[in-house]
Amino acid sequence: MCSSDLLGFVARQAGVWLHEIVPSLSSETLCLLSIAVLAGFVYAGKNVSAFWQYVYSIVIFLGITITTVLCFTHFKGELFFKEQKEEALSLVMITPVLLFSFLGFESISSLYAIVKNPRKNVLLGGMIGVACVGALYVAFSSAIIGAVESSCFGNLSLASVLKKALPQYTFLPTLIYFGGLFAILGTLHSMIWSVSVLLLDVLQKGKTSWKKGVSTRRTTILSACVIMLASMTLRNEAIMHMTVLLIATSYVLSIVALFGEKSHRVWNRLVCIFGVLGGGLMVLFSIYSLLI
Repeated sequence: MCSSDLLGFVARQAGVWLHEIVPSLSSETLCLLSIAVLAGFVYAGKNVSAFWQYVYSIVIFLGITITTVLCFTHFKGELFFKEQKEEALSLVMITPVLLFSFLGFESISSLYAIVKNPRKNVLLGGMIGVACVGALYVAFSSAIIGAVESSCFGNLSLASVLKKALPQYTFLPTLIYFGGLFAILGTLHSMIWSVSVLLLDVLQKGKTSWKKGVSTRRTTILSACVIMLASMTLRNEAIMHMTVLLIATSYVLSIVALFGEKSHRVWNRLVCIFGVLGGGLMVLFSIYSLLI
């Protein structure tokens, strides 16, 4: 349920972003079209989905890298190290949003069905992916904070902020726009793929009499329909905080169950402990953001 809420919200954002370049269609129509097209990629098979994931990654990487380099050329230490009031409170407030932006990594769990030696490679790939993306985002945000006056931000999109702060780079807003759009589409695509694979696995392991007739294509169609329904009913951005809360809770409960595995080594125990602590913090931050 929380995955469908997450994907419904992301799908709505895809429709809003696409509406800027296709104003002739409503954001709701574009939202449904994007779900249908991305579900079609998953329906076509892993080769098609993998190809488009490479395309998303290249566009996002180029957008973030070029923007980071250009902003660092205008980096000012006095802006980056400028003292701000209520820093701790602001950090707590923004944490659920930051965690929400990393939820696309949930799709890593679906890789066990298509990679060799998944017990080793899925874990290693996930750790490398999260570390690289985290470092890239830290460099990206640091460059922007050090190059743009805080007064330029306000209630504006990042593309508008950079257009105002660095008007000499006329292509930068467009680059940021497409980077953000492809990030949304890439997340939606990967999560549709992940949910379809995981739903297939759950149904096949169940005791239902019709499980033999279930296939990835059928679960893809079912997932797409559920996401379309969620995208038409979700309106409040508080769903971000609720999604992080529900998913973090499921993480903690899943990790706690691993403590019953007697064959785990010390390293596995430490990973579980850190996982529970991290998931607990996600739950606390999300609850705090929902209550204030």
